[in-house]
Amino acid sequence: MKKILLFPMIAIALFMVACSDKDNNITDTPVTPPVDDRDEYTLLFYGMGGGSKYGNSTLDYDIVARNINDMINAYDSIGDKRNIVINYKFSPAFSDTAYAHYNIAGDSIVEAGQKSFFDYKGLTYRFAVEKGKDIFESFCDENIYGPVESDYANTDSLTNFINWAVAKYPAKKYILVISDHGAGYMPHTDIPSVTTRDIMNEATFKTSFSVHSLKSALMNANAHLDVLYFDACLMNSVEYLYELKDQADYIVASTFLVPGVGGNYKALVKMFGENDDTESALVHYPDSVVKFWADNKSGNYYDITVTRCSMLNEYANVLKEFTDNLCQIYENGTTKQRYFIEEITRNWTFRVYGGCSSFLLKNYVYDILSMLGDAFPEDLLNRFESAHDKTILSAATSPYFTKHDFDIDHSVMMGANGDYSINYWDIDWDKLTIEPWFLRIYEHDGSYSSYYDFEPLDEIYDISNYLVAQGDSTAIRREWPSTFADTYSTLEFSRLTNWDRWISTCQVHPFSLSFADFELDIFGGSDEEEGEGEQEGQGSDEAKLKALHKYRIRLDNVKPTNVRRKLPIIIPRR
Repeated sequence: MKKILLFPMIAIALFMVACSDKDNNITDTPVTPPVDDRDEYTLLFYGMGGGSKYGNSTLDYDIVARNINDMINAYDSIGDKRNIVINYKFSPAFSDTAYAHYNIAGDSIVEAGQKSFFDYKGLTYRFAVEKGKDIFESFCDENIYGPVESDYANTDSLTNFINWAVAKYPAKKYILVISDHGAGYMPHTDIPSVTTRDIMNEATFKTSFSVHSLKSALMNANAHLDVLYFDACLMNSVEYLYELKDQADYIVASTFLVPGVGGNYKALVKMFGENDDTESALVHYPDSVVKFWADNKSGNYYDITVTRCSMLNEYANVLKEFTDNLCQIYENGTTKQRYFIEEITRNWTFRVYGGCSSFLLKNYVYDILSMLGDAFPEDLLNRFESAHDKTILSAATSPYFTKHDFDIDHSVMMGANGDYSINYWDIDWDKLTIEPWFLRIYEHDGSYSSYYDFEPLDEIYDISNYLVAQGDSTAIRREWPSTFADTYSTLEFSRLTNWDRWISTCQVHPFSLSFADFELDIFGGSDEEEGEGEQEGQGSDEAKLKALHKYRIRLDNVKPTNVRRKLPIIIPRR
């Protein structure tokens, strides 16, 4: 019996020794991970100066003489392992006569051998910034890329630039800056068959990037972006953020118009030069930009936000819960609940620009949940604020808004019955008042109605009230080549939040005037006005709504004589 057991025992012992030797070998000879010798960052700058369509609002001077020149100068002072690559197209018809004969460093005296802005019109340049080379050496003939008048808003053009940069200057992290005019999201500008003005308008070819074409360009590129920075107006809309959230880790954008001087590129280059971690590099950038704009006397209406794309899905879940309940309460709730929803929608929404239909999202949701919290699921307001705050890495607004503790970040499109509006107001210089002169309603079925004739100054300039009073009697009707269902309802934001359902369900349009268009002072007011507000009755529905807001103007009955306290400040914008 003992002899029979001997062999198995020997075998087990040998096996244990073998395993021990094998384990010791693994411990003694660890595998060395491969060394990632790529550079830390490559910053890609894709810019254009606008086009003849914008007349004097071409941006060549601001982008080249200021932004690109600042990057070139700042690059000399940062360490290695950082790259800056530029792809820039000069405006095809540089009509800004104030600067057309300046040199590209911004000097009014063009020395012998230098070119003026006028000499660069229509040319595209591609180059990497090199230490020791100034702006004239960078924009040299050797760096001219492609033909004169290239289609710069073509998706292949952007994809080609990104792929070239990734191949030539591989890095652990990529930052893409898109710099030109911007106009946010609207359905009628998201159609390939029409001249659009979302961002990067190409006047020669009558094209621009829409949210879908920009997404396509980024998806076809050979790199995932750590940062996507829109140095352009009105691009901090949730429609853009959600459509592009999988293409970048962070999106930097502004809700209001961006001052013509653009971003603070000295600070941007310095921050990425000193920080390997993206959040550490970005967290203080909004403050530096706002200070830069304040130093350049850029008015009062400006802002910038850094959004964490990784948190947008969680935010969408809460927004969907809000939207679904909002629609249900609006359709099936009490008369008073519907009254509050319509009052907030029509009278207290904050339009960011008259030429688009974007409104401050957080403010709108907060107002409704504050007034009707009991009608919504328990603790929804707290969960909304928590989810919202997680999406914001950092944000900054002008000293004007900061002084009044008024936060600004994401915008969202709003409308009624699946329709949305744009409108323009003008200054009556004789009366020193602001009056509406144009209103257009883009209707859900693919038509639109334009209004030009308005009643005298005692008219309430609310869209819904105006349409009830006037009907279609004064409208000029045309077609836009799509529908609300085939555009807005197909967006990722709509799919995740059902916001398209609310735009279709709501029966009243949000307010029409944008205070930002005229730099209106909306806070404070005289002691007399404040006293009048206190006498309205603290327990009234109107008083409850008014208590939620810091601005002094009752929005459903804005008379230009009430609003005007001084002439507006018109600031050059992107």
